[in-house]
Amino acid sequence: MSVLACGSLSSEGQRSCELLLDLYDYKPELTAAILDTLGDLTLQPESLEDVRHSLLKTLQACRPEQLPIVVKFLLYSTPQSIAYQVVSDIREKINLPGDYIGTQSTPKGKKASVCKESDAAAYEVLLFDKIKMVTLVNTFLANSWLKAIQDVVDVTSLRPFDFIVLVVLYDVLPYRRRPIESIIRNKIRMGLFSDAVVEKIFANHQT
Repeated sequence: MSVLACGSLSSEGQRSCELLLDLYDYKPELTAAILDTLGDLTLQPESLEDVRHSLLKTLQACRPEQLPIVVKFLLYSTPQSIAYQVVSDIREKINLPGDYIGTQSTPKGKKASVCKESDAAAYEVLLFDKIKMVTLVNTFLANSWLKAIQDVVDVTSLRPFDFIVLVVLYDVLPYRRRPIESIIRNKIRMGLFSDAVVEKIFANHQT
């Protein structure tokens, strides 16, 4: 039976969910099919929470090509009641491909892999396109993104991801531009968005 056929097993949704999560750990090349199938299953809230927990737990070690698919699933499956916690976890755990351009380091727990700069840029564009699309559909996510980034108060916790998300939201949500500008000004005053930090972000991330 193919992985896509599992969607019809609604009466065994819990077991199918467990099997698919196990498969996700060992067959990252099947990420798209696995998450599509999980999205088609009729899952109980507890099972869906298990899926989110599993994806967030492994997000730091995701391959670049997995990131757009995994983040899209996480955002689409997140109810408003826990949106702030989920987006906070995403921004803390995610490693953008461009963060490691020109370095020999890799994220903790991430297997070494070759990722050309052109590939890194393409995956990042796709990732932020997914974030943009889901946020336009589920507008409550905008508040969660802004609050999660606003709550960052020290430079060690700041991520390039934060600045890029603000730029993306500024572009697609005209009615939120004033609060976004306020967050950016506050970060500049706090010394978090210094010239050097912003220049490095633009140099490494062509999104």
